[in-house]
Amino acid sequence: MKDNKYFFILLAAIFSIVIYFHAFIKEIAYSPFSDFGNYWLNSTMLKEGFNPWLSDSQSNTERAKLVKQHNFLIPGPPINSLGLISFMQIFTIFDYRLSAILWMILGHIALLLSLWIILSFARVKPTLEDLFLVLFLVFSFWPMRETLHIGQVCFLTLLFIAASLYFIKLEKWFLAGILLSLAIQTKEYLIIATLVFILKKNWKILIGIIIGIFLVKLITIIMFGWNLELSYWKRMFYFGKEINPSINNHNLLSTIFRIGKTYLGSLFCGVLSIVLIIILTSLAIFWTHKTKDLLLSFFPFLVLPFIISPWIHEAHYIILYPAIISIWFYIGERNRFNYYVLFILSYILLGSRYSFMNFPLFHSGMLGILTTGKLAGVIILFMLSGILAYEDKTKCA
Repeated sequence: MKDNKYFFILLAAIFSIVIYFHAFIKEIAYSPFSDFGNYWLNSTMLKEGFNPWLSDSQSNTERAKLVKQHNFLIPGPPINSLGLISFMQIFTIFDYRLSAILWMILGHIALLLSLWIILSFARVKPTLEDLFLVLFLVFSFWPMRETLHIGQVCFLTLLFIAASLYFIKLEKWFLAGILLSLAIQTKEYLIIATLVFILKKNWKILIGIIIGIFLVKLITIIMFGWNLELSYWKRMFYFGKEINPSINNHNLLSTIFRIGKTYLGSLFCGVLSIVLIIILTSLAIFWTHKTKDLLLSFFPFLVLPFIISPWIHEAHYIILYPAIISIWFYIGERNRFNYYVLFILSYILLGSRYSFMNFPLFHSGMLGILTTGKLAGVIILFMLSGILAYEDKTKCA
């Protein structure tokens, strides 16, 4: 007879899945899938011979026509790579609504594959209790609902990262690098995570990453021309140099400017941001430079981009599942109360639903501190992953 803990974990897992499935059905029926709409819009323009990163009169006319026809919520040029926009052309074969549904079905297949892969490298012999716990952690996590609602590419990004980490565990370095390069081309800020491989002098993974990026770039340039790739980089340059202070942008730079610009000025906020980025990156290096476990070394660097990148939406946090799930099992091996406290605090801050979007009073100034919960959750996860890596370092010393 199973003990009460087993049935409680089973109850929690089933409850969270049922609640999520209810949301899934509603979103499939009614959601405008705003981010997927932007992918589909710009992929359609690319398919029709337009440069989706340009804002000339001809492109704007075509874009306006498509926006009016399908009621897209994000009508502007993409901030996604030519590789991703090219891939999304597969979905322009179908009607937009059918494409969105197929995209979300594919995304959830990728999610389930990712969870199976993560469990396979996070636990030597995963039990049913482990599976139920992972299902609870995943399906009760509010960013999952955000990813579903807007049709983000993050499910695919997660699959590439999970598969890459699986091959790192098997020491198949080159293949791990190729898969990680695909993740990077869906979310470019993940390039920051590759610092760990420079630190560890794992040149085979780095070569795999470079070759993977190069091949995708080469294929898309041959297909669509160098001018489109150049337009993409121009778009990223102008996007990256601006600080977006929206409360939907949960990174460190946005938060500092949103809260402090009125009192401290832009220059001081900029200098403070640079100093903190250097400190956080240095901490990740300090925690991990002698850690033997490469997966444990990777997690602080996986979390780091979600603090220092120029744009982080709540939906992006599902990409952190490999770190969240693995860290839970690492904590279980150590069984230390303070680690559980940090994990629970981080998970609650990241996984809970709260928003001050409809309350402008909290959008800037000192009251903006109340909007920093997601960032605080990521920073705590970053610290916890670093502490675990450092502990492994001292244990191996």
